[in-house]
Amino acid sequence: MSILRVFPGKIDSPEKLRRKIQYVLSHKPFDKMQCESDEHLIKTYGLPYSKNPAQISEFMLFSHNAFGRKGQRLAYHILMDFAGLLSPTEANIIGFAINQFLAERGLQFVQGVHISKKNCTLYWPHVHTICNTQIVRGRNFGKKFHFYKRDLLDFHNWANCILQKNHLPTIPKKEDYFNDTHY
Repeated sequence: MSILRVFPGKIDSPEKLRRKIQYVLSHKPFDKMQCESDEHLIKTYGLPYSKNPAQISEFMLFSHNAFGRKGQRLAYHILMDFAGLLSPTEANIIGFAINQFLAERGLQFVQGVHISKKNCTLYWPHVHTICNTQIVRGRNFGKKFHFYKRDLLDFHNWANCILQKNHLPTIPKKEDYFNDTHY
């Protein structure tokens, strides 16, 4: 079973945004695992490729400041887990394909692969994404993006299409995704 989760916690200050981006960029592969280079573990869309969280958060904050939207939700934190069936590079590629849902809505994002160790032997790559809530291109340029119930369902369906094309377990429908009006 794969997992797609949009965390409901609010990233509403520049410091929280910087810390979340720092977390996403700080993958720590285990010593025994032969791991690919950083280029295979970090991807950005609409942002400069950088390992500097301050630089990426500054770039995201620029659009919020330009449209006078300081202090509101600045970003969403998204987690994707593929049941341990992928290498870190494959997880990053599939995660990026799923995150194209965000790109098509004119949103910037940074994603990074983290590798957890389960049961002392199994390495478990998963993808964390920080998505800017300020729409920076397209017909809704300058507006805020919110994950309303319909958007969460669309994101879920989009992810399942990508997972099915790659012969991976799909994400089960969870009622708690759709109980609130938005996150």
